[in-house]
Amino acid sequence: MAVGKERILNPNFSEPEDVILWEVLAVKPEQDIKICFVGKNSPHRQGIRIAVEDSGHISLNDNVSRGFQLWFDTAPSEIILHCHSTTGKVSIYNIYDAGSGVKSQQHTSGMILRKYGRISYYHCNDYGFGGDFDKLVFSVELV
Repeated sequence: MAVGKERILNPNFSEPEDVILWEVLAVKPEQDIKICFVGKNSPHRQGIRIAVEDSGHISLNDNVSRGFQLWFDTAPSEIILHCHSTTGKVSIYNIYDAGSGVKSQQHTSGMILRKYGRISYYHCNDYGFGGDFDKLVFSVELV
């Protein structure tokens, strides 16, 4: 998986606000990131993918990898990741599984961002234009 250099918007949405297809966070070379799963409103499995560049890694408990898939149904509701990034970039986007394998970056997938102080809340849609962007809600805080 490549790591982005800047945020990518989903061009299939223009109203009422930007829909983020792929988020890129600016981080320090050694940065802790707190992820909290806030809620899920979907019959499908929902989660996120988070990753750093080839020369970096993320530590989660005793596991070290360039990236992780974190699922609402199996991950703790609050997760602390330690990111080692040489480029200062961490990529994050929503993923889902409707029973046919993990999918992301689809025609109507994406996230709407709401910031409250230091905490960013991402409201996700998996597929379909009729969604309320409540399929998954998670927060990100750089700590």
